[in-house]
Amino acid sequence: MKYQAIRKLHYKREKKALSKPPLHFDMHNWLKSPYTCFKIRLYIELSSIIIYFLQNTKIKSNDVTFIYVFLSFLGGICLAFNDSKIIIFGILVLFFKVVVDSADGLLATVKYKPTIKGAALDSWGGTVSANSFIFGFGIYCFNFTNNVIFLYIVVLIIFLKSIDLKKDISMYLINILNEGYIFKNKKKKTKTFKKSKKSIGIIENFFKHGFNYHGKTLDFIFLIILFELYSGKILLSQYFFYLFVLRELIMFIYNIIVSIKNTESIERNFIKR
Repeated sequence: MKYQAIRKLHYKREKKALSKPPLHFDMHNWLKSPYTCFKIRLYIELSSIIIYFLQNTKIKSNDVTFIYVFLSFLGGICLAFNDSKIIIFGILVLFFKVVVDSADGLLATVKYKPTIKGAALDSWGGTVSANSFIFGFGIYCFNFTNNVIFLYIVVLIIFLKSIDLKKDISMYLINILNEGYIFKNKKKKTKTFKKSKKSIGIIENFFKHGFNYHGKTLDFIFLIILFELYSGKILLSQYFFYLFVLRELIMFIYNIIVSIKNTESIERNFIKR
């Protein structure tokens, strides 16, 4: 596949994905979100070049995902060092890893159809990325303040993420399907998921799609860290870290409430095949 064809395909895929709910983002609206529009084009252009050279190799999209996971882990570890040069290197790794994250799905599309296994690995990569950042960012705050509370917060955040009820509910529903259960009525199925979408409120929109572990949130934190390294003292990072633990506490409670309600609604529409 020619480079221009790959590039065109990538722009088309990203435009379609970003325009869907809950994002509803127009990647051509520079006036509204100039930085986001710039960064989208940055990783599209760079990942298109990567895919052009990888398309005829034995490297698969899942291999690219594992590289993304490694970079996420490496970036988080670098943030935990008490050395400004290593921290800056870690910031660069975490900033540009999105290029690799964007490349795996595109490689799957160019070489073959995307698979469920690939989507699952991509989701797992996102979890590793979030936990690696929290680990590194928490240790960074500890190194600057010598306040042990940041170490406890790191453990608390990762613990809350590990016992998220939504993940166990998802596995439970998969087991139900494996046991031969089906929906009684396709219309009810559609209605159920419509209700689920309506349940996404202000809280989830802010903490899941606004203040999260990627995009502008992390880029702004990286900028703050660079300024703090230059000034030699911590200024705002600790407050952002407090916001992350608040986010996890709120999302943990929210996911319990929403998961239970949705599961009860879905189970009523299941019957044995």
